[in-house]
Amino acid sequence: MSFSLLFLFTACGSTTIVNNQYYTVPAATDTAADTAADTGNGLPTVAGADPVSYDGSPEITTDVADMTIDLFANDGNTVYWDVSAEQVQAMNDAWSNSYSTGYYYEVGNGDTYADHLVATDVVTGQTADYGKVQLSVVGQSTGMLWSDTSIPDLSGDMDEFQDGLTIGGAEHIRFNNGMVSSIFREAIALQIFDGLSYPAPRTSFQWVGSNVYDPSVRIPYTLVESYHKDAWCVDHADQMGGGCVNIWEGQGDLVDMGSQCQEKECDNTGLDELNQVLADNPPGSSTFYSATQEKVDWQMVQQHMCFDWIMWVGDDYFHNDNNVVLVEGADGKFRLLPYSSDISGGQDWYQNVSLYGRSQLAVGCERNVDCWADTLATCQTTIDAFQALDPVSIVNSIHDRLVAQDMIRGGDEDTYQELLTWYGDRAAEGTLETELLSYPKLGQDCTATTRGGGGLDTGGGSPCN
Repeated sequence: MSFSLLFLFTACGSTTIVNNQYYTVPAATDTAADTAADTGNGLPTVAGADPVSYDGSPEITTDVADMTIDLFANDGNTVYWDVSAEQVQAMNDAWSNSYSTGYYYEVGNGDTYADHLVATDVVTGQTADYGKVQLSVVGQSTGMLWSDTSIPDLSGDMDEFQDGLTIGGAEHIRFNNGMVSSIFREAIALQIFDGLSYPAPRTSFQWVGSNVYDPSVRIPYTLVESYHKDAWCVDHADQMGGGCVNIWEGQGDLVDMGSQCQEKECDNTGLDELNQVLADNPPGSSTFYSATQEKVDWQMVQQHMCFDWIMWVGDDYFHNDNNVVLVEGADGKFRLLPYSSDISGGQDWYQNVSLYGRSQLAVGCERNVDCWADTLATCQTTIDAFQALDPVSIVNSIHDRLVAQDMIRGGDEDTYQELLTWYGDRAAEGTLETELLSYPKLGQDCTATTRGGGGLDTGGGSPCN
């Protein structure tokens, strides 16, 4: 597939397109005296000081303790990464070596870092140096190596080197490049999840700069909140059975998740018990649904199946054994959470995503009379809520936010029009209702005219098999 990004270089009121990169108004630069005085790590973050050692870095105007920045409440803040060439190479090597098996948005490994994270608050204009911060080049098919002409996915852990350090209360920050699915899709999908009361990360749009780039470069990124037991899970404890006990993040089915702890370690006892229940009551067994009730929050799983079908989130647990976030709640039940939902809303990698899936929970539910009946009923309720939410208004709102920050890139307006049409058609009365009727209840005649789904990448087994 092809895609392009518009980079603007603004000078003396003129705008020109340069090298398919996104240039915006040049940032404040160091003076020669500042640069000569810079010595790297450990320099004080006092007003007027500039500890960052590269031309083009913002001027420091306040202490971290006095910063009021909120990365999720406000779009348009600027995060500047001061990172050595050696660390960039180490990040690229780690990403390259991991790509074949999938390199996810891991936090806390501490192997690679930026010497300084410098942030500018869009509201106050204040700039502070947060010092040394863990930083990784991440992503799978949306990722890329970091160079002065590329836009990688980036993930940082604020307190890996400084205990308790956050940026506006956020410990983990994940910047997604929007290179494949557009800058719109992930924010739209996650806002719809949230608008329909399903636990999901917050998103915002932020500028990213770095000494890796020309001093004039600031790049618009989608910032996505990370799942974390000590932050996100506390805020969503009522939806997580009282809180999160363990979080796994990776790829494969549930039996594959034990080695993929989202944090530094997980207690796999509950997961092992769930996998034993699934082994004793496999898909197709009459006991599958009843036996798993104590370990699986089926209401949430069925809602999630419906959401991913409605929004064509095809690169997920249900359809592709990918982008799996599995959470064990304080109540001992397991839930799946939306993750990497940028491949959605008609994106051409996953078209016509089916309500049927191929993962163990999806297939087991499809082949159980009670579970599948509950899923169809849940989907009808979800359709009603989706229509009432007015997803077109969400598309418009996100577009307006990007316009307000001058973050619209080349091709984004065309994608915006496509998404208006796609979500408008999807939410039109009768569209999803008719499609849902094509998914038969167990025991119905499974002919070519009654079987639901179809198209590309729709997953595996169905009640008709």
